[in-house]
Amino acid sequence: MNLSLAPLFRRVGEMRWRHAAFILLAVFVIANWLLLTGQAQEKWDGAGLCAPFYSLLADFTRAGKLLYWNPWLAGGSPDFAVAGAGTFSPDLLLAAAITGPGAQAYVYYWLALWLTGGLGMLLLARHLHAPVWGGLIIALGFVFSGYYTGHAEHSSVLYAYTVLPFLIWRLDVAITQRKLLAALQAGALWGMSGLGGYPALTFFTVPLIVAWAIGRYLQTEKTERAATFSYAGLSVVIVGVVGVAIFSPSYTSAVYEGRGYSERSQPLHRNYALESNALEPGALATLSSPALVTIPLKEFYDGKRNLWSTTDLSSLNLYTGALTLLLALVALTGKTERRWRWYLCVIALLALASALSAALPLRGWLYDLLPPTRYFRHSSMLRGYFLFLLSILGLLGAHDLNTDDKALRRLIVLAPILALGAVTAFAIVLANGATDHPEYLLAVAHALVVWGGLLVFAFFLRRRSLKLASYLPAIFIALAVIDGLAAMHFTQLTVFDKGARDPLPLPSDSSVALGPEKFARAAGDLSGNPNFYFKVPTLRGYEPFRNRFHELIASNPALQAMGLGHERIWFASDAPDVSPNPGLAAHFAKRWNDVQGPIILRHSREKMLQPLPPNKAEVAAIAQAPAAVHADFRVLDYQPNRLLLETSAPSDGWLLVSDRWSRSWHATVNGVEQPISGANFIFRAVPVTKGANRIDFSYRPIGMPWLIMGSWSLLGIIMVLSLVRLPLRSFRLTSAELIAPDLLPAAE
Repeated sequence: MNLSLAPLFRRVGEMRWRHAAFILLAVFVIANWLLLTGQAQEKWDGAGLCAPFYSLLADFTRAGKLLYWNPWLAGGSPDFAVAGAGTFSPDLLLAAAITGPGAQAYVYYWLALWLTGGLGMLLLARHLHAPVWGGLIIALGFVFSGYYTGHAEHSSVLYAYTVLPFLIWRLDVAITQRKLLAALQAGALWGMSGLGGYPALTFFTVPLIVAWAIGRYLQTEKTERAATFSYAGLSVVIVGVVGVAIFSPSYTSAVYEGRGYSERSQPLHRNYALESNALEPGALATLSSPALVTIPLKEFYDGKRNLWSTTDLSSLNLYTGALTLLLALVALTGKTERRWRWYLCVIALLALASALSAALPLRGWLYDLLPPTRYFRHSSMLRGYFLFLLSILGLLGAHDLNTDDKALRRLIVLAPILALGAVTAFAIVLANGATDHPEYLLAVAHALVVWGGLLVFAFFLRRRSLKLASYLPAIFIALAVIDGLAAMHFTQLTVFDKGARDPLPLPSDSSVALGPEKFARAAGDLSGNPNFYFKVPTLRGYEPFRNRFHELIASNPALQAMGLGHERIWFASDAPDVSPNPGLAAHFAKRWNDVQGPIILRHSREKMLQPLPPNKAEVAAIAQAPAAVHADFRVLDYQPNRLLLETSAPSDGWLLVSDRWSRSWHATVNGVEQPISGANFIFRAVPVTKGANRIDFSYRPIGMPWLIMGSWSLLGIIMVLSLVRLPLRSFRLTSAELIAPDLLPAAE
C-alpha cells in the first residue's frame, strides 16, 4: 500500500504553536539526554561555581532563610552582593526549593532555564506574526546557538539572555498597542534579569530597550509620530523605574557591600576592559559552522590552543543556524518595513562591533562616555545581542515567505549566494585546522549537508517553478532540527563532560547553621567550591569577589596559617593603624618573618573604604609591630550572620578574628558597641580590655530585608495583574484623544 507523504508535508505549514513547542522540547531533550539522565555533567564554571552555589541556595531556601553572608567561602563573603548571583531571584529560589541541593538538581534548573529561552522566542515569533514553522526554525537556531552552548557553564549569562525575547515581546506590545500592563511586565522582566542575570548584560540591555523604542518611533508615519513618541518614551520610563526597583536589593548591595571588600567595586583599567576576552575578528567565520570552535590549529592538535586563542572558548561561537541567516537576508531584501528592518540590522552590527572591542573603537567610546561600562569586561558577550536581533530579522523573513509571493523568489537567489559565501569562509578557516582531528570530516559533512542542502533546494525550486514551495516548511524544519543537533554535537566541549559524576553523599539535613563545632576552617581549593555541599568553611575557593590581599594571604602557607584550623583568633597589645595599600604588603610580610609569627595591623573603616598611599610613618609602625599570640577564647554561637564568643585578654589590646571584614558587620564588646577595624588587610579586629570580654558580631546589611520585600511585592503585584482580568489590562498609556481607533494596530 503506497502512502503519499505530500499531504503530510503540506500540513506542516498549518501546524499550531503548541506543536512547535512540543517539537522544540523533544529536540532539546534528545540533545541533552546525557545530562538529563546523569550520563554527563556540568563543567568549568558550571561545576566549580554555579552548581555548588545553587546547592547552597537550596539549603538556605529550604531552611526558610536568605543568604547574606557566606562563611564557607574565602574566609567569609557577602555573596548576596554579587550582582546577578540570584540570591534574591524568586524564580531561582523557588526552583532550588523544589529540586533541593545537589549538582544534578542544578542541571535540571540549568536546562529548564536554557529551554525557556527557546519558548520565549516562540512567543516573540507569534507576536511578530511569523508563521509557526518559521518561529520553530528560529527558536531551534536560537536555543542551539553558540551563545547558549558557549555560555552553558555560565547560568547567570543564560538567565539574562533568556529574558531577552520575553522582554522585547512585552516592550513591543507596550509601544505598539499602548498597554500599561505590558510596560510593567517588561520592567519586571528587566528587573528579574538584574536579580539573576550577569550584570554586564543587564546593563547593556538598556541600550537595546532604548534603541527598540526609538526604532518603533521612527517606523511610524509622520502623522502618528507625536503619539508614538509618548507611548515609547513612557514605556521606557516605566521599564526603567520598575526594573530598578526590582533589582535594587542586588545592585544596592553590590555597590555598598563590595566597597572595601573586593577590588571589583572599582572600575577596570581601560585596556583590560577592552582587551580581556574580546571577540577576535576571525571568529566571525563561526557563522558558517559551529565546528570551527572546537577544531584546534594544526600545530596545537592537543587542544591547548584553538583557532582564535585570545578569545575564551566559551565566547567564540556565533553560529545560530544556516536558516536564520538566510531568513534574515530575505527580510532585509524585502520592501516591507524596510526602514525598520535595516534599523535592526544596524543595531545588530553595532552590538557585534562592541564585541570586537580589541579591533574596533566602539566599546572604547562607550567606556569613555558611559562610566558604568568601565566595570565590565568580556566584550565578546555582547555578540549575544547581534545573534538575538539576527533571530528577529529571521522571524520577519519567515513572515515574508508566508505572506509575500516575491519573498520566495528572493530566497531562491539568496540561498546559493549565502551558501557559497559560508562554504568559502568555512574552507579558508578550516585549512588552518588539524586535518586528522576526529571532528574534521564530520565538520565537512555538516557543512555540505546544511549549506549544500540550501544550494540543492534553491536549484530545484528554480527548475520546478514554485511547485516545491509547498514542501518548504517541512524541509526547513527538518534541516533546522539536523542543524541544531549537529551544533549541539560540535559544541559538547563547551557544554558538558561525558560520564557520571562521582557520588556525592550530601548531608541528611539542609541546616545552614554552623555551630561552635564548625568554627574550624580548612585551606580550601581554588578549582571549585565542593565544600558548599558539606558546609565546611574554607579560606580559599572559587570566589567572584576577588581581592589581591586575600589571594596573597591564601596562597602563602605561612600567612594563611593565621586563618586556618580552630585556633584562628589572635591577640596583640598593639596593632598599628595603617592604610590597606598594596605598597605595605611587602613590609607586612617582612615583619611577619622577622618575629617568626603573626602580627596584627589594623585599618580604620575609613581607610578600608578609601585606601591612602603609604607613608614613612606607617612603614616604621609596621617595623615595630609586636608579635601576636593565640587568644584564649570560647565560641558560644556561630551562624552565617553571627559570631558570639568569649575571650580573656592578658591586657588591653586588639583581638583579630580571622573572618573577613565587611562594612555591614557590627560588634559589641561586653554589651558596648565598638567599631570594627580591618585587620591584616582582609580580617576583622576589635578593641578589648584586660580580663573577660564577650564579643558579639552580627551582620546587618543595609536596606535588608526591606529592599527585598519591596522588590518581591512589586513582582507579585505585576504577576497578579497579569493573571487576573482587571481594568488595568486594557488601560492605555496616553489620554483618550491620542488613542483613536485608526491609530491603534491590530490586537495582539
